[in-house]
Amino acid sequence: MNDDNWLFTREKLIAGGRIQNRELVMRKKDGSLIHGLFSGDMINSQGEEHFLTVLIDVTEESELRAELTTEQKRLENVIEGTRLGTWEWNIRTGETVFNERWAEMIGYTLEELSPVSIKTWSLLSHQDDLAESDRLLEEHFSGTSEFYEFEGRMKHKDGRWIWVYDRGKVIERDSEGCPVKM
Repeated sequence: MNDDNWLFTREKLIAGGRIQNRELVMRKKDGSLIHGLFSGDMINSQGEEHFLTVLIDVTEESELRAELTTEQKRLENVIEGTRLGTWEWNIRTGETVFNERWAEMIGYTLEELSPVSIKTWSLLSHQDDLAESDRLLEEHFSGTSEFYEFEGRMKHKDGRWIWVYDRGKVIERDSEGCPVKM
């Protein structure tokens, strides 16, 4: 609990006559903390100034945000620690999101490859490998295989071909079972 934050909020309310949705932490009678969205107005009633305030309990949302932040950091650490190149592909639109490590593996920065899409991957892949990749994708899309797994060649920025192990899984399907995201 930060008393300075409460004092600042009170002063801001008095000075401006109104404050809305300021997140504050306060201690309840039992000693536990509550996160709240504080809103208030200065009102005049019969010549006297009064505070009209509301505090909406957002403790659960605040705790969920903290958990998500922790989980996001943990996942970032896993990706960084394993030095994995990652991608997410919208199968319908071709939109693809690669991480910086993915580009680095083939000698580029993401900025050098921008704008990126599934065509970026296709153009950098060895043309002799694409038919097998397509076959394995179709197997995965149909549910025959749990994962798409493929080892193929990609053109490095310096002109040489490097072998890359590619693995993915459909993470979203439409109502008819067709793959949407991988």
